[in-house]
Amino acid sequence: MFDYFGYGSNLDPASLRAKGVVPVSWTRGVVAGWRLRFNVAHFFRHEGGVANIERTGHDADRVHGVVLRLEDGDLAALDEAEAYPDGYGRTTVAVDTDNGTIEAVAYVGTPAFIDNTCLPSRRYLNIVIRGAELAELDPSYVEQLRRHPVLEPRVDPLFEHPAGDH
Repeated sequence: MFDYFGYGSNLDPASLRAKGVVPVSWTRGVVAGWRLRFNVAHFFRHEGGVANIERTGHDADRVHGVVLRLEDGDLAALDEAEAYPDGYGRTTVAVDTDNGTIEAVAYVGTPAFIDNTCLPSRRYLNIVIRGAELAELDPSYVEQLRRHPVLEPRVDPLFEHPAGDH
């Protein structure tokens, strides 16, 4: 068994199940000295940026999420879903919970995939918000998520066949 800190789409139980991960248990938690960003460039560019956490060292910066108790075999499923070790690396974070501080594994974007100009798609951010609501995270944190700017969908012209015989 191991503890995992979920802060992005992995806040949503449906998203986790789609990855083949079903937690044994979970609890809300906060990681101090880190901030939430959406700066990991998604493989599909229309999805914009996906969630990442960055260490700031400032106690006022906080990332809210859930500590999930998982079976050891779930690590491989998470690694695959998070494109480890290319898209995300792993680190250990101290998570403050109602039951004390827990050391948990968290995924952090790798430099090759960081793009600070990224914004999340509306679809992706909705998954994060739904997970935050289901986990009953701090309402002011959920409101910050709701107000986060999103990537505007690209409007491409309709396809037209080129002139000539084909």
